[in-house]
Amino acid sequence: MLDFVKNKLWMLDTLPDSIASRDFIPVELTGSGISLRVDIDKKTLHLILDTGATHSTVFYERIPNAKLKGCRLIDKSDLELDCNTAIVTLTNSEKKKINIPTLVINHRMSEDIDFDGLIGMTFLRGHKVILDMSAKNMYLSR
Repeated sequence: MLDFVKNKLWMLDTLPDSIASRDFIPVELTGSGISLRVDIDKKTLHLILDTGATHSTVFYERIPNAKLKGCRLIDKSDLELDCNTAIVTLTNSEKKKINIPTLVINHRMSEDIDFDGLIGMTFLRGHKVILDMSAKNMYLSR
């Protein structure tokens, strides 16, 4: 369990009893890390869970002609034209949509990279995350 509220990491021997009643997000273990499916303008992307990344990011060339937004989506103190941002949507097991503001990285990535961006601390901060790798599920709570 990654507790970004209390800044703690626990290895659980068993899952909490209440876990069966929680919504979950399917994950996949890839060569690049723990991958989550997100959508942007009806296109599915794969983002890697990255606790070392400050911001969630998506590679520009991997997104469709999405409506790009300015930096204030991420940080209200930034100038609007300092960067491009976009919203990607994560869907949990109960079909609840979770919007994740992401920085758009305008750098050509190698075709060998099997992911489209990262989910970083701007999204994870303030959550408790339980990763059940045997069931390939991630549970989020505040």
